Amino acid sequence: MGLDKNYSDEKKQITKIVVIEDNENFVKYLYSFFKFRSQHKIIHHFFNCKDAMNSESLGLAKILLLDIKLPQESGLEALPSILKEYPNLKVIVLTSFKDDEMLFEALQKGAVGYILKTDCFEHLENAIEQAKLGGMLFSPSMAQKILNHFKPKPVEKNNLTRRENEVLQLLKAGFTKKEMAAKLNISYNTVDTHVKNIYKKLNVNSNIRAANKNN
Repeated sequence: MGLDKNYSDEKKQITKIVVIEDNENFVKYLYSFFKFRSQHKIIHHFFNCKDAMNSESLGLAKILLLDIKLPQESGLEALPSILKEYPNLKVIVLTSFKDDEMLFEALQKGAVGYILKTDCFEHLENAIEQAKLGGMLFSPSMAQKILNHFKPKPVEKNNLTRRENEVLQLLKAGFTKKEMAAKLNISYNTVDTHVKNIYKKLNVNSNIRAANKNN
């Protein structure tokens, strides 16, 4: 029984790739990498974004492999214009930059992958497949940066005693030390000691800052 024709055509479909990269040696590595991967094909390479935008190649491609540091205009500067003109293009950043700032700028501007050149040949093919399916993929170290960014921050415990927390609540409410002493049925000196301990534990030096510290 033969394969369904549509299924067969889908299996044969080649992913067309455009590369914008000014390092000739790295481009040669990319061509060598895809040479033995018949399902993917680099259809054009450009040294800068302007030449790529002035060609018809981006309109034919499914994937754009984009460097950041480029002559004339950086990859991140050009990215919004590229995606405005070719909204269906899947852009994977290939770079040596490990900065958080670069990573999040690439994501904000529409990149669907951020792969470091140092480990790109381990992850590039998978990144392309994920991009085609509507997913995203990053070098492990960059993925960890994203996870760290969105990880809930631990709630700091104030280490105050029950009585110190009671005094702190009265501080927030604007009570004076004399009023607190009457309210809690303790001496003024005891209130004063509690307030000093609160300042020390919260590392603040005023009632207002103590109140704000624990909001």
